[in-house]
Amino acid sequence: MDEHIFLIYDSTISGSCQKGFAICSSGIYYRERHQGYISWQDFARLRFSSGITGLKLGNLQFNASTDGKNLLVIFEAIQSQLRLFL
Repeated sequence: MDEHIFLIYDSTISGSCQKGFAICSSGIYYRERHQGYISWQDFARLRFSSGITGLKLGNLQFNASTDGKNLLVIFEAIQSQLRLFL
């Protein structure tokens, strides 16, 4: 299966890509304190929020500055569609 990347988000201030995530066809790959992967099945049940401290995906925290609300809209739309199919 080919993996397609739909969005890459660098959450570092300096643009070093040391923290962030990529929304891909099979799920979300991330790098925070460690690297990991969230499948779409897991994402369908995941709690997320955006606030003054950044974007929170489950226990993961990303600096999202002014992008947090836009990312939240994207995550809500994805989760809504996943719940229809999973």
